Amino acid sequence: MVSEPYLWTGLGALCLGLALGEALLVFRSSGAGRRISARFGRRPRAASPLNASLCFVFLSAAGASAAALLVFCGAGLGGHLSQLLWSLGCLFLGSCLVALPRILGFPLLALTAAAALLLNLGLAGSTALKEPCLAASFLPLRAGSGSMGGEFRTAAALAPLPSGTAAAGPGSSAAGAQRSAVQSLDLRSDRISLVVERIALRGPLRLFGSEHYRIAGFAEPSGGWLVQFRREAGIFDWIAPLGSGSGASVSALGGLIQRRFEKSPSVGPGPLERVDFYFAGPEGEESRPTVESAGTDAVSADSADSAGAVPPEALVLCARLR
Repeated sequence: MVSEPYLWTGLGALCLGLALGEALLVFRSSGAGRRISARFGRRPRAASPLNASLCFVFLSAAGASAAALLVFCGAGLGGHLSQLLWSLGCLFLGSCLVALPRILGFPLLALTAAAALLLNLGLAGSTALKEPCLAASFLPLRAGSGSMGGEFRTAAALAPLPSGTAAAGPGSSAAGAQRSAVQSLDLRSDRISLVVERIALRGPLRLFGSEHYRIAGFAEPSGGWLVQFRREAGIFDWIAPLGSGSGASVSALGGLIQRRFEKSPSVGPGPLERVDFYFAGPEGEESRPTVESAGTDAVSADSADSAGAVPPEALVLCARLR
């Protein structure tokens, strides 16, 4: 989070806007400010010494934010239009909170808080993707004759199966539909691929995490769904509705929100031959996380090889037989 430029640019611009608002109040109480107010028929507003003190405090906070931006994000700074617009928006919000609190300041702050709450609710049930990690595993207990059945385990304690109810696709069934880290599945195919929904946030929305994923279900090599986990519709389904195909993708709000289904390579495990589905970097096997089983109801993943930091955007879904 501290290496995110939008954090420091937004905080610095907000503090600078607050300082400008306090400076405006001080100016309005001066002689020139009183004459301008009288010319437009407005009553002069008296300023207290506290306004001048707060102006210097907010200016100091803006300077500290600028220093933090250079220290933590110096190598990642760029002249992006989104950063400029984000800074101008935060500057305007800060100014309105002091100069026009009831007309614009507090309403804009309430709208911003509501938008942040809706976005956070939309990410409920998803897992933040920050580094190479284990996503899930499947242990076939029986396999053969073009079908297999076994235990499907998610890596997170809160499994990204929000509704907890599995909707079976054509020619398949799903049992044990509870929001749990372990499910029992019957799949009518001898080769399977895990499908996850990738949610990419860009621009200032990166403050909520740049990459997230949800486990969507299993697909056959041709791309058809074997089983698709059902979930309740959220804010992203209204803003950026995603198609039903296992290879669908969509972008909304000028690319700030991107959703797509990502499918792992297909594998054909035999009985008791566990399949690990994991996110790895471009080097593939070298960045594969080590997987340890903790009892029978949990699977933990440790990124053993983290010699080079891999951006979350570069991580791809892989599969490996164990």
